[in-house]
Amino acid sequence: MISFDNISHWYADKGRQQPPVLSNLSFEVASGEFLCLLGPSGCGKTTLLNLLAGFFPPSQGHVLVHGQEIQGPEPERGVVFQEAALFPWLTVAENVAFGLRVQGRKGAGLTEAVSAALHQVGLEAHARKYPSMLSGGMRQRAAIARVLALEPKILLMDEPFSALDVNSREHLEDEVLRIWQERCCTVVYVTHDVEEALYLADRVLILGCPEDSLSLERRIALARPRDRSSGPFLDWKRELRQHLMHLPCCLKPVCSNEPGTRGGLE
Repeated sequence: MISFDNISHWYADKGRQQPPVLSNLSFEVASGEFLCLLGPSGCGKTTLLNLLAGFFPPSQGHVLVHGQEIQGPEPERGVVFQEAALFPWLTVAENVAFGLRVQGRKGAGLTEAVSAALHQVGLEAHARKYPSMLSGGMRQRAAIARVLALEPKILLMDEPFSALDVNSREHLEDEVLRIWQERCCTVVYVTHDVEEALYLADRVLILGCPEDSLSLERRIALARPRDRSSGPFLDWKRELRQHLMHLPCCLKPVCSNEPGTRGGLE
């Protein structure tokens, strides 16, 4: 369904080309697959997601969906950001309806689509509330509902639960799995959390620094639902963490061997 063909990308600072954040990266994502991207800060995970979203083209190579090169953002590819980014002056229902209104939806069809999306994330009772009246987890639910209302075939998620407490994050991870299974969509999910990646993914890709953009690929052979405390789960967790620990840092300023630091890994 998705193909990254020899992708390299670099940014410019004051007109000067910077070192690449991605280099000669190629892989595919199957229809209906749940793929998680792991790696140290600065390895290009969010850049990769933005290329797939169509926010900008790669400096080199091609990103294809159904064999067609991406030309820009499309409703088929919905993005859930790290911040909920809701309009504070709109209610939850109005936020969810926003993208549909831009598409020209109105009347009963609009109302039904909003209701269905809110039901899927469990926010029907909060439709008339404003974002300031919601918890962090509920705001993220509303952001997910806003994307689901557009019925995307591909769901792109950039560390959507990183700011939440453990209980809220784990509950929302279960919700995302339920939505993925009900919708039969394809998910590409960026995270820094090894446990989260193992709990969610069919397959995990670990990105390294540009000279080793695709550092490790593993298909997670664990039955669902997954038990975070099981022996096989902990074995997978140990393997991926060991690999991450031996990767060089991509953001040199955040690397440190001083006590109390984590070597640039978040």
